[in-house]
Amino acid sequence: MHQVPVRGAIAALVMSTICWVAPVKADGITLEQALQLAAQRQIEIGVAATDLTAAQGEADAASPWLPNPEVEAAAGPKWLADGVVPAVDLSLSQPLPWIGKRGDRVAAARARIEAARSRLDQVRAEVAAAVRRSFWLALVERERQGAAIEAEQIGQELLTIADKRLALGSSTQLDFNVARAAVGRAHAERIASERHFRAACADLASSIGGASDEKLEPAGQLPPLGPAPADETKLLALLAQRPDLRAWRHAVDAANSDQQAADLAVIPDPTLVGSFGHEGDENTLLIGLALPLPVWNQAQGERAIARAARERAKLELEHATQAAARDLRAALTSYRSAVDAVQSFDRDVVAQLHENLALARSAFQAGKIGLTEFNLMRRDLLETRSAYLDAQSELIEARHRLERALGRSLEEVP
Repeated sequence: MHQVPVRGAIAALVMSTICWVAPVKADGITLEQALQLAAQRQIEIGVAATDLTAAQGEADAASPWLPNPEVEAAAGPKWLADGVVPAVDLSLSQPLPWIGKRGDRVAAARARIEAARSRLDQVRAEVAAAVRRSFWLALVERERQGAAIEAEQIGQELLTIADKRLALGSSTQLDFNVARAAVGRAHAERIASERHFRAACADLASSIGGASDEKLEPAGQLPPLGPAPADETKLLALLAQRPDLRAWRHAVDAANSDQQAADLAVIPDPTLVGSFGHEGDENTLLIGLALPLPVWNQAQGERAIARAARERAKLELEHATQAAARDLRAALTSYRSAVDAVQSFDRDVVAQLHENLALARSAFQAGKIGLTEFNLMRRDLLETRSAYLDAQSELIEARHRLERALGRSLEEVP
């Protein structure tokens, strides 16, 4: 059997360790495709869309200027002194509601349409943010899996070299034992990384609204995710455009219109009545006006309910506005910290690790350090790489919280 020279194997091992692990390439779904599928599939979006349709139907119901007229007909015998004659009575009534009542009903219905439309926008924004989060986290887990696979391969090579050097008497049993332990640990980490990647892909499929048996994997590379806009005042000003806060403001408008309509309910609505009567050889045509008298019921209950609903809507808007500002400040602080952590890895730690590994390679080739020392250097690289991926995951989570607090993607921030 052909024997690989020990020096060449060590050099290949070191070079493969120095290079960062490339993500495992696999056919999958892009972020744009995931967002498009989520917009079509997610049940939350469908439910919010049906709420908008229902609100539009309520507006249609409030739009007619007049309620439907009512026709009544009656016929029967009429007993007179000289006999019985047929009698017919026809009547037509048309309610005439106070003109301001329709305007308030229509205004309230239109405000509810805008509130439902804003809630639909909010659901769409939340679904899109969830898809971006799960997609990017799956990319991180894919890279972690690739790193774990590479680490196991390097561990196997290290064990092979240790075995050969032990057989040649140029190494110790301790070096071999360290290499064997490294292989066992790398194997366990690779199994765990595969499990985490499958879970991340399942979360991605769930965020898209995929079927329970649908297999999806992310395609592409993780984009740069920082930094956040520096002007906190500008971000706070954008909260006024957040869809859920717009929905609350429209809810207040609807409650105000409901209150005005309830106040007008005390004004009675007249009904125009016309009747035609036929008795024997006589015809009668009458035009009248019916007017209810608000003596016992003056819409006290309706007005009290409307006032309470208006005050509640105002309080909910105030609470939501304050909570949104608090959430934004907290999310922005968390996101800036996460960005700093990732950038710290990029600027300092990674550069030092490359330098240390290059020095370790030279020292190992010169016989100044043994296999155990080099394995510690390799382990340090893998652990630091894992810490870097953990920082990326924290950044993704922090960005998700910030986008939810803003009600939009950071790319949409002017």
